[in-house]
Amino acid sequence: MKALAPKFDLAYAATATPASGTVRDFSQPQKYTVTASVSVNVRRTPGGKVIDWYMNGRQVDVYSFEDGWAKITYGSGVAYIGASFLKKV
Repeated sequence: MKALAPKFDLAYAATATPASGTVRDFSQPQKYTVTASVSVNVRRTPGGKVIDWYMNGRQVDVYSFEDGWAKITYGSGVAYIGASFLKKV
């Protein structure tokens, strides 16, 4: 998973940097910042049960993107948040 170009749609009023389709090296986690207007839901699985929420401005480690979801570090495991609510640090 060295060179991936995640593609995603943006939610209303969301911004994303880098843009959808930008190639990134995911051999190591990438730092992103939450850009939701207030907060974003953290989910156990893509589209699954909400287990937490992160406020705008929080930094997260992203391992991969797939179908509009970002796989992030959560505690000692992983969780998912909507990719459209992230900006590359």
